[in-house]
Amino acid sequence: PGSPLTLERMTADVRDLMAHLGVPKAHFICNATGGYLGQHLAATSPGRAQSLVLFSSTPGQKNAGTAAWIPRIRAIGLRAFLEESIAGRLATERLDPRYLKWYVDEAAKNDEGFIIRLLELMSALDLSEELDFIRCPVMLMVPGSRDQPGGPYDVMRQRLSDVKVVTVPNGPQGLCDSDPARCAAEALAFHEERFAQEN
Repeated sequence: PGSPLTLERMTADVRDLMAHLGVPKAHFICNATGGYLGQHLAATSPGRAQSLVLFSSTPGQKNAGTAAWIPRIRAIGLRAFLEESIAGRLATERLDPRYLKWYVDEAAKNDEGFIIRLLELMSALDLSEELDFIRCPVMLMVPGSRDQPGGPYDVMRQRLSDVKVVTVPNGPQGLCDSDPARCAAEALAFHEERFAQEN
């Protein structure tokens, strides 16, 4: 507890779990921060990843202002931070208020110290150079509200060798949390399109 998180350690944990389960390779579906782990695994252990599906996941948060979240969480606490920033994450105007409350309740159960350590890692992370080493098929689902010319999603379009981009016009950052059914349908369609012959 209290030690810095590293992407290398977390990736090793995934490899160790796969070895323990006897799973030599797998399809990875990753939401937001989980996408950093998926990208790093696919780049550094290419035989492990058959495909990547990435929802709202850039190559990192180094230039995204994430570091500013840390003092705010320390000042007001994780729950209050989630409550004040939820409109920037989810499509609050069309989601049931009961769902929004549930979302905050569940997210606030995370250990605040761990979240701060994770944000410290995220805010220093830039995996752009690793994208060239990802050789598996990738589906990238992009929130249109965050897709800017020359931005991180453009970098992914340019550097990933085999990528299908699905843009959600006006979609919020939290695509999976705002529209899980659409995300699941897109992931299934991608796998059917690319891997049906294997089934």
